[in-house]
Amino acid sequence: MKVNLQQAIDRLNRGGVVAIPTETVYGLAARYDLPQAVNKVFALKQRPKDHPLIIHVADFEALKALTTGVGVVAEQLAKAFWPGPLTLVLPKSGLVSRDITGSQNSVAIRMPNHPLTLSLIEAVGPLVAPSANRFTQLSPTSAEEVEFALGLETLVLEGGKCSVGVESAIVSLLNPERLSVLRPGMISAQQISEVTGLPCDEGWKNKHAGVKVPGAHWVHYAPKKPLHLFEAHQSDLLAGYVKNNPDALRIALPQEPALCARQLYSLLRKADAADSKSLCIILPPEKEEWSAIRDRLLKAGHLTT
Repeated sequence: MKVNLQQAIDRLNRGGVVAIPTETVYGLAARYDLPQAVNKVFALKQRPKDHPLIIHVADFEALKALTTGVGVVAEQLAKAFWPGPLTLVLPKSGLVSRDITGSQNSVAIRMPNHPLTLSLIEAVGPLVAPSANRFTQLSPTSAEEVEFALGLETLVLEGGKCSVGVESAIVSLLNPERLSVLRPGMISAQQISEVTGLPCDEGWKNKHAGVKVPGAHWVHYAPKKPLHLFEAHQSDLLAGYVKNNPDALRIALPQEPALCARQLYSLLRKADAADSKSLCIILPPEKEEWSAIRDRLLKAGHLTT
């Protein structure tokens, strides 16, 4: 059920939850400082309690209040990429409950690039806002997709179609000498390194990175139908699979990374609703600009070997 800004403010201040628009995906929001509201987010998403949440803020001062050890690097990244699809991981302050952080002493924070949601946060304060879907399932990029994912009774602040379309990049600032991208997004490790002058590795490729972050579960962003993935050089395998499975639906991805990101979840959701028993996709190339897309698909499906 769609609500306006004032209705969303009222519901959040009463300890309720509201699905909100961001440039990445729609999030299921609650005030970070109301434990019962935070618990509702976990319950509605059927999300494990040890899976941390990202806190969304409207200004840099809120980041400084919710974390400790904010320094030049955080300021450089915020100036370059906020508001936008970059989440910073820093040591948490005493204001942040360990229920939000998956019992860790660090917290993930970002400033979303959506005027309606920034106005909402300015009115009610920082919000936890994981994707507005069931745990491991496809993220919604429109108000209609939220209602499909969570039910028509879900309150949704309508904000149009998401302009980025995949979740934010998450970068750890816990090591002052070396940064690490713990979840790939549309801001790359190279861009982060260029802004800060520090080395930045692709930590999401290391299963023992040591910091739990959203999206790190081995199954995530997944359609309900089996999704079979093929590398570009596996065209013969794909042809054989389609021949032997006439009820398989092949999904063609846009060939430009930003466009593909905007359309990815909608394409998967439409394919999931089609009259087919399985889905198949040729993965984009293993290049940095495609890292976020490959990450989402590899967590959503099964690579054919």
